[in-house]
Amino acid sequence: MSQRILVVDDEPAIGDAVAYALRASGFAGWGEGQLDAEVDDGDWIAHSALPEDVFTDVPAELWSKVLTRKGGSYALIARMPLDPGMN
Repeated sequence: MSQRILVVDDEPAIGDAVAYALRASGFAGWGEGQLDAEVDDGDWIAHSALPEDVFTDVPAELWSKVLTRKGGSYALIARMPLDPGMN
């Protein structure tokens, strides 16, 4: 089975062409060089995405799943409760 990502402006045009769809909207902005500086400072946790990350059936578990896959101390963070008071 091949994986394809389609970007369309007209959602009804997708029709039956895809089995899964992820719709995201919003806005985030950075000043020139700000994002690069934040990444260089270690302020972001970055890891390569897999097709199953985008089309997961359980999006609430995605953060934990990716951190576990990243390994090391990130796997520990993945097991922390959303509410630290519940630890």
